Amino acid sequence: DSHVIPDNRFSATTIYDSRYHPYYARLNGSPGWCRSGSSTSEYLQIDLNAVFVVCGVATQGASYGTEWVTSYKVQFSMDNQAWSTYQETGTDKVFNGNTDGTTVVKNTLAVPTMARFIRFVPLSHNRDPTMRVEVYGTKPDGILALGLGDNRVPSASITASSNNPNAVRARLGSTSGAWCAGSGDVSPYLQVDLGSSHMICAVATQGDPFADQWVQTYRIDCSDDGANWTSYRENNTTRKFNGNYDRNSIVRQVLYQAPAARYVRVVPISETGSKCLRLELYG
Repeated sequence: DSHVIPDNRFSATTIYDSRYHPYYARLNGSPGWCRSGSSTSEYLQIDLNAVFVVCGVATQGASYGTEWVTSYKVQFSMDNQAWSTYQETGTDKVFNGNTDGTTVVKNTLAVPTMARFIRFVPLSHNRDPTMRVEVYGTKPDGILALGLGDNRVPSASITASSNNPNAVRARLGSTSGAWCAGSGDVSPYLQVDLGSSHMICAVATQGDPFADQWVQTYRIDCSDDGANWTSYRENNTTRKFNGNYDRNSIVRQVLYQAPAARYVRVVPISETGSKCLRLELYG
C-alpha cells in the first residue's frame, strides 16, 4: 500500500466494473479488485518489477460493504510465462482469507519463494470476491554464501559417496582441485553438513581447475537429519539444474522455493569427462 509499485503493474483477467480496477487492490486502498463471473481461474496479478524473495502476503476485503475473499491460492513466476502454484508439503496451499471487509489478514510463506510476478487466485468468498492485497519480501541481495568458499564450513562437514578424502577440494574457488566421483560410483553425491538448518536459496558450481571435467546437470537433495532425504522440486517435478560448461566459470542457480535444510547433497546426473565439481551454497 506504499505505492512503490505503479498502477500499470497491476493487472487482472477480468474486472467486475470500472469501480474495481486492479490498481484499486492496494492494501488499505479503495475499494479493491473484484473479478467478473464465478470462475476460480480468474486472478489479480502484480509485477514487482524485480526479483524478490517473497515471504508473506496480506489481504483485506472491500473497503465498503460485505464483500471479501475467504480463501485463495498464490502463484509465482519469474518471466510471466511459466507459473507455479505455491505449495507446502507437496500440495497447493489454500490460504485463509478474510472474515470482513477491513481487517488485514497476513499469511507467512513457510517456503519463501523468489519471483518477479505474483498472482492472487480467489477460491471462495462472501458475496462478491473483492480483495485488497500486499506482498512482503526482500531483495535477493541479502542472500549470503553459507561458508564453503571461505572455509567457515569445516572440512569434516564436507563428505561424499566416493573419494571422500578429496571432498574438501569441493569448495568454490579452490585452487587445489575439485571433488571427483570415483569411476565405479553409480550413485555419486557430494554432501555438506551446515551445522544447523538454513534456507537454501541458491547454489553455485565450478568444474575441475586442472582438467576438462565438470558436472553438466545435477539435482539437489535436502535433509534435516542426514538420514531422510527429499529431492528439491518445482512445479511438482524434481528439478534438474544446469551445471558447468568449462573448468572455472561459476554457474549460479536459484532455488525459487527455498527449502530449509541442515544437510545438502549435490547429485550429479550428467558430466563432461568425469563428475567433478566445486560448490557454494547460499541462504
